[in-house]
Amino acid sequence: MAENEILDVGSSRRYRRWHKALADPNCSPSEVAESLVEDFGAIFMKKLRGPPLHIVLKACGDDRKALQEAVSSFKDRDLAKLVEQAFAITRSKDPLTVAKKIAELLIDGVLGQSNRYALRHEHFVDAAHHQVLDQVATEKMEARRLSLVESLAASLRGERIPRQYKRRLRTPSPESVVMSSLMQGMQVQSNGGRRV
Repeated sequence: MAENEILDVGSSRRYRRWHKALADPNCSPSEVAESLVEDFGAIFMKKLRGPPLHIVLKACGDDRKALQEAVSSFKDRDLAKLVEQAFAITRSKDPLTVAKKIAELLIDGVLGQSNRYALRHEHFVDAAHHQVLDQVATEKMEARRLSLVESLAASLRGERIPRQYKRRLRTPSPESVVMSSLMQGMQVQSNGGRRV
């Protein structure tokens, strides 16, 4: 099991859609990859809505004790450790530079783990099928890279990440479905039986 919850693709509790799609032999590699990206995005954004990562980045490069306190007191230690790791690699406190490195670490980690996990399922043991899944998942994760970097950079600057609400389509009431059906039937009758 991965130490970092964002990267823990083996967790069917966190990566529900992906596990369901992965277990379904009728799902195409594209559908499986899309569900991986959706689950990853939802988990990642939920984690980013906590305290800004600026708290940890600010302590990077200072004395070791201050950094350890910032990491241990940060609500999400996994993200705090990623900031620390990205700073150690880049040696920069620039939010955009650190954000790019964190995004790279996250994408590489998710793709690596998901590849290994997918090989446990019968229909992805076939090398060609698995290669298609890997390629599609990589393309879909790369398409999300810019938005990951933007969100991370905002948090590293000290900005709060707002909750994003999905627009729900309004389900028509049974009465409106019946009325719509009746209206269409009346139009057909008034046009001499021809649909318009």
